[in-house]
Amino acid sequence: MSKLFFVLPALFFSAALSAQATEKQTPTDAFRGQTQYQIMMCSLKVKLFASKSTLGTATAEDDPAKCIKDGKAEVKKFYPAALKNVSKNPSATKLIKDYYAAWLTAFEAVPPRSDELRIDYERRQAASEAKYDEIWNRLEVEAGI
Repeated sequence: MSKLFFVLPALFFSAALSAQATEKQTPTDAFRGQTQYQIMMCSLKVKLFASKSTLGTATAEDDPAKCIKDGKAEVKKFYPAALKNVSKNPSATKLIKDYYAAWLTAFEAVPPRSDELRIDYERRQAASEAKYDEIWNRLEVEAGI
C-alpha cells in the first residue's frame, strides 16, 4: 500500500507531462516541465528510501543520490534550448539563469539532513519551491510566456 502511495502521484504526473508533450511546447516550457518532473521524482525517491531504510530493505540502488545526479544531467539537456528561446530578452535571459540556479540549489537539497526534523525538512522544501516558483513567475511576466 505504501508503494502505491508513492507510485500513483508519479503516474498521474507522468501522464500529465505526456499529454503536454503531445502539444507543441516551447523549449522554455519543456525545460520547466523537466525541472518539475525531476524534483518530484527525486522527492518521491527520498520518501521511498526513508521507508525502506526504516524497514531495513533499502539497497544501494534506492539511494536518492543517483536520482539527483541523473536528474541534473537530464535537466541540463533542456537548458541551452530554453536559454536560446528567451535570448532576445536580456531580463528573461537573466531570470531563466536565476531560475536554473535556484532550482539546482533546491534539487541538490532534496535529501533531508541527517539531524533534520520532518517538519523542518518540509518547511525548507516549501521555501525552496516558493523561491524558484517566484522566479519563474517573474520570467513568465517578463518574457510573456
